[in-house]
Amino acid sequence: MEYTPLDIIAMILETLNFKRGRILLNRFLSPDQLQNYLTALQENRMLVYEEEKQTFKTTYKGMYFLQIYNQVGDLVAPTGI
Repeated sequence: MEYTPLDIIAMILETLNFKRGRILLNRFLSPDQLQNYLTALQENRMLVYEEEKQTFKTTYKGMYFLQIYNQVGDLVAPTGI
């Protein structure tokens, strides 16, 4: 299955308290791809990095994106689109 950029963003945001290596293994992203997504998500304030724990956390804005993303998925899934 091929994922769209929005699918990848949703998968990253859904994974709370994750470390980079785990994302690479779980989502099959190259290090460069991962860095690009993490940078974009941080710049858009959808994700923050916690130095102490060396983990990323999804912000309120990121959670809101996920809510809308899932609602749209629910709307189009029954139609087969």
